[in-house]
Amino acid sequence: MPEIKSAELKVKSAQKSIAIAKGGFYPQLSLSASYGSGYSDIRERIKLVNGIPVAEKYPFFDQMKDNATLGVYLNLSIPIFSGFSNHFNTSSAKANFQRAKINLDVEKNTLFKNIQQAYADAVASYRRYISSKKSVTTMQESYTYTENRFNLGLINSLDYNTAKNKLTKAQSDLLQAKYEYIFKTKILDFYRGIPITL
Repeated sequence: MPEIKSAELKVKSAQKSIAIAKGGFYPQLSLSASYGSGYSDIRERIKLVNGIPVAEKYPFFDQMKDNATLGVYLNLSIPIFSGFSNHFNTSSAKANFQRAKINLDVEKNTLFKNIQQAYADAVASYRRYISSKKSVTTMQESYTYTENRFNLGLINSLDYNTAKNKLTKAQSDLLQAKYEYIFKTKILDFYRGIPITL
């Protein structure tokens, strides 16, 4: 059932959150690197021409290459107090885990209750169906008896029509009970994981 799967995944997620929160107690080692350069359009380069210094324009790509700076950084962070946030995060994650487990139990109990109710409904609809079948058999016999009496002129048309209407109502109740029973069994099939077919 999707609600059970969802609750189970929330329990697993909450369990992982505890491990993540506990990770805040461990030292962190980070490695980073940087590269930078600069350029100025007023900057000039001095060049010797026949022993005389001459200023010339400093090309963009030459400046970028000549001004390059590289850096590699290694950082170690050891949490000592960290504002007690690690303790709070871990406690909160554990509480969420317990809440997720309780929600899973609630979903399982709700599903169990729904299955029990569906079973009780199916049994009740089956009994109603059997009762309706017996009622149709009884009404059919009563109608046949009344029809014979009507044909002999022993009863009037009002009694005959009343018997006919009772038989029709019993047959209608039987059809309703039959389809209700089929519907209730399909609900049970759904809970058992059997694909619903018509």
